Amino acid sequence: MSTETYHQNGHQNGIDLSNVYKFSRQVPANPILTTAVSAVVDKAVCLNRRVVVIEQGAQELLTEDSGYVTLFADHESHMDGVTVAESFQPYGPYALLVAADSWDLHNPINSALAHSYNMVPVERKGKQVPENMTIARPDDLLNILNDRINVIFSPAGGRGIGFQFQKGAAYLAAEAEKSVITVGLAGGKDVMPKGSKFPSLGRTISIYIDAISYPDLITHYRGKFKITSLTDFFQDRMKNLHQRAQELIHHDWSDWAKKTGRLIPHFGYERVTHSKGQIYP
Repeated sequence: MSTETYHQNGHQNGIDLSNVYKFSRQVPANPILTTAVSAVVDKAVCLNRRVVVIEQGAQELLTEDSGYVTLFADHESHMDGVTVAESFQPYGPYALLVAADSWDLHNPINSALAHSYNMVPVERKGKQVPENMTIARPDDLLNILNDRINVIFSPAGGRGIGFQFQKGAAYLAAEAEKSVITVGLAGGKDVMPKGSKFPSLGRTISIYIDAISYPDLITHYRGKFKITSLTDFFQDRMKNLHQRAQELIHHDWSDWAKKTGRLIPHFGYERVTHSKGQIYP
């Protein structure tokens, strides 16, 4: 389900989305094309098996009615951002940040996707922004977070977990005084790697979700090089989550299925919670 299906009149559950829409909907989109594009993307996401594991601490934070800085890596697929956004839909509205140099909203397909998935263009250092396109600045993102809207993006400087993370994520999290949701991804490049025009179906994508509460986060935001320190902390933590996500793809779920009476489906997704080494529903 895309965000278009449950956002009405710029609000969701009493949350004002106007600070998102002024960026994601700055270029009008053809409604028929928007419906068609979102349907194709939704099917591409849903017709792959997604295993979503949420640490108990993250589950508790996500039940709070508040905006979060949500970071994901490894970002090796065109589908990664949308896949993460789809998995976070039960936890309220979101803004999915995209690189303005790669997402010219004057392209009809890009505009349709931006309308459907609340894609907000931001500038990447050293990259040219398309003309006549308004990008979100740090203060705009803080306003979105203060509206209790989740801001989702990859802080990596390129596709893949090995790239040095950009410092904007640390700045945004510290300035917003928000908890951070960290997401490890695996399997996306098997579905739709960079350069692909169409996704593959029937593959497995794993998503491992953990959280850093603001009080814990701020302990890494001290000293002369506090931005660098927090950035390095994010990168080390998300490398670990990426490894856990990779392990999920090959995990033997038979014991879990026996205990719960549930199977990991071949299509759609299964959401489980993790606590103290035990996976349970």
